[in-house]
Amino acid sequence: MIKNTSLADQVFEQLEKGIILGDYKQGDIVTEKELAEGLGVSRTPVREALNRLEHDNMVEETGKGTKIIGISEKDILTIYKLREQLDGLCASEAAENITDDELKQLEDIVDYADFCVTKQDADKIRECDNNFHEILYRSSKNPVLYNILIPLHKKAAKYRWLTISDPSRAALSAAEHRQIVEAMKKHDPQAATIAMVSHATRARQAMERAQAKKREEK
Repeated sequence: MIKNTSLADQVFEQLEKGIILGDYKQGDIVTEKELAEGLGVSRTPVREALNRLEHDNMVEETGKGTKIIGISEKDILTIYKLREQLDGLCASEAAENITDDELKQLEDIVDYADFCVTKQDADKIRECDNNFHEILYRSSKNPVLYNILIPLHKKAAKYRWLTISDPSRAALSAAEHRQIVEAMKKHDPQAATIAMVSHATRARQAMERAQAKKREEK
């Protein structure tokens, strides 16, 4: 049963995770009543969660129930490949435009992420990753890149449920973030681009391995 704290958010996270991991299959029809009973909550937080999931195009209301849409493996990898292309450009511009305050924020996030990795706190690791990329994208001072990359990263971040079970990837990701920060501190666009593209590529490769493992387990 889900606890009372932030109930609507917890229901949303639980359903989102279930869709991503395949507990709810594409094409399945579910109802508020069934989901509420399964999660041990009232229908109100379930309704709120389904509305949010519909907004994210992960479910669709049919009139007879809610249809699970999810996202295909091809779509996930397309998101990761787009980030590979655009993250490098953003890092290059950030290296030239980042402020001392933004650098300090990135360093603090990386330090805290290292601590979270030692504690294997998956939720906090995801939060650190989101904050790191949000600040980095903003520090490019390029609103076009920022407005493209933030939604892409948020979509990709949802699927970290598939890779976050691998502690070695979490540790490697934190180390990659530190390399990016070091390039930023030197205001070196080329080094920042290389570090950022390498990070995005390894993230995609981790996703591909996770998807392969998921297929094997079916």
